[in-house]
Amino acid sequence: MRKLIIFLSLFPFLALHAQEQFSLDSLMSLAVENYPKIRETAMIDQKKELAESNHQSSWLPQISLNAQATYQSEVTKIDIPVPNLNIPELSKDQYKIYLEMSQLIYDGGSLKHSRELEEANAQTEHRAIAVELYNLKRRIKELFLQVIMLENSKELIIENINSLDARIKEVDVGIQNGAVLSSVGDNLRAGKIKSQQILSETNFTQEGLLDMLSHYCGIQLTQTELQQPDAQFSPDNNIALRPEYQLLESQKKIVETSDKLTSLQNLPKLSGFGQAGYGRPGLNMLDNDFSGYYLIGIRLYWKPWNWHKVEREQKINRLRQEIITENQNTFTTEVQAELLQIQKEILKYENLMQSDREIIALKGNVVRTAEAQLSNGIITSSEYINQLNEETQAKINAENHKIQLINAKLNYKIALGKL
Repeated sequence: MRKLIIFLSLFPFLALHAQEQFSLDSLMSLAVENYPKIRETAMIDQKKELAESNHQSSWLPQISLNAQATYQSEVTKIDIPVPNLNIPELSKDQYKIYLEMSQLIYDGGSLKHSRELEEANAQTEHRAIAVELYNLKRRIKELFLQVIMLENSKELIIENINSLDARIKEVDVGIQNGAVLSSVGDNLRAGKIKSQQILSETNFTQEGLLDMLSHYCGIQLTQTELQQPDAQFSPDNNIALRPEYQLLESQKKIVETSDKLTSLQNLPKLSGFGQAGYGRPGLNMLDNDFSGYYLIGIRLYWKPWNWHKVEREQKINRLRQEIITENQNTFTTEVQAELLQIQKEILKYENLMQSDREIIALKGNVVRTAEAQLSNGIITSSEYINQLNEETQAKINAENHKIQLINAKLNYKIALGKL
């Protein structure tokens, strides 16, 4: 029971420690969730739903209340005398108020294509946000790999410091016995301090990068042991998944739908209507008293001539589509050139990594020889420090090339829109 209580008391710490391991994908997801722009997606959907409701309501009966008061210079009258019949003269001031109900019967497909246009606009807005999120993921990737690269460098710098510590201990024994000059120890300690300075600078740089990652992801990242991604590479040239390309496709859809709406402007629209009103005169023009009335009917609206406005708008839409197509072609050319360049970078880092292994092995032999020579007083401490630093730098270069190869493979996926 006591062991269980101890485990439970440590559980928050254990859980926190488990949460300190982050993959690139997990940080990208956190950054996307924390990015303010992502909240616009719900607003875009809400706006589209409201617009859809408006389009649907256009097919419902429309009710309007109208009122009118006029004074006219002349009214209809009968100047022919009729025996035993007094025909009243209409008043020049006339009034009417009526309620009208109309029902759309045929609109030539305008409402259908209006809904399609609203859908295309919403999709374009979503894809514009996707482009921003795509660029955000690219920034997260850069920060993530820089942190890993610095962490690898720190481990090798610490290894360098430990090697100097070991040599300092050996030299101190010789100094105490009077076999080694104290300047040798001082020089080794100065080399150690220099390495510690580099380690400190690396720590500050890494902390700054972690602060930026924390800001983007909305969490406090304190553990620098991030999971190194295992990027795969397979040559491809299909960029249809790139959000920029998809955004251009959405813009093309908007133009296409707008062109359909434009072509419908020449079609007639048919609706039914009914009126119920009260006024002076009513429908009987010979009755000068206020009276109620009603009427029902069908209304046709057609504008057969518009001075070639529709034709010009259609030409504008065709030009807009051609411009978007040219933008797509330009974008495709640029990305394919980028893919070719990245492929060469992948080959470059693969070749560098092969030679790195040889360099490290050779530098290791030199350092082991230098250690023995330093112990026997054959070389100076400065020469040893130079050899040790060269080995450390060779190892750092190898680790950097490894991360740069991963970066190049991830850049290839990014260029294809597969990240």
